[in-house]
Amino acid sequence: MADKALVPILVHATWAKHATWTLDDSRFVKSLRQAFPAIQRVERVKWTGANSFEARRNASKEIVQKAGG
Repeated sequence: MADKALVPILVHATWAKHATWTLDDSRFVKSLRQAFPAIQRVERVKWTGANSFEARRNASKEIVQKAGG
């Protein structure tokens, strides 16, 4: 039986919009790909990182969209 394709969605924390661990060439993403060969691609949510209701709402919409919802 073939493994299902995986598509992790990485979301940085508040005020961390330049978080390097979410980049494709980061050690974290490389480790994910090595540990889970079924990863098809890694999605990254690029939100402002602002601590506001509007910024978080917009980020949540992007997460839902990337998740196929």
